Amino acid sequence: MTIGTTNKHLIHNIHEPLFTFAWDRAERVNLILFSEDGNEVLTVKKGKDFDILRGVREWDDNTLEDTARRVAIDHASATLDAVTICAVLSTQGELLCEVSYELVITAFVKSLGPRRAWQETECEFIDKETFLKRYRSGDREEMEVLIGMAEDFRVRRRTGKNYRELSQTKFSQKA
Repeated sequence: MTIGTTNKHLIHNIHEPLFTFAWDRAERVNLILFSEDGNEVLTVKKGKDFDILRGVREWDDNTLEDTARRVAIDHASATLDAVTICAVLSTQGELLCEVSYELVITAFVKSLGPRRAWQETECEFIDKETFLKRYRSGDREEMEVLIGMAEDFRVRRRTGKNYRELSQTKFSQKA
């Protein structure tokens, strides 16, 4: 099932057949990484704005999980717990047969080391709302959908319920 369309990407749920096809062909990863409590996102600072960590498969990465872990270490000195793929992005090229795929990967950050002198980017945890307000690298609605999908996967991993179910439960308890 295709979740949505933006000017740049089609967002696909990982349960559709395209997922297996894209897994073999994807070369890029987009990392939505959460703090241990899940309330903040690890971001790359770009001037006054923020972005998520992104990377490309390199020759010595055996899998895209290896790519994700290398990007987290290289850009943020971050080590990750279990890595989960939460979406596939597809971008149509100029010809109908030209489609490129990117995986959206999520994880909790186990530890965040000090910034190293050779690191070109500055990374920090910020709350999701601030991140979405200051995100300028792409379509803000697309990023909001991707963060929601990543939250669902992280919550489901910890509790067995999805994020929306927990939100509704908390809301009904307040009423």
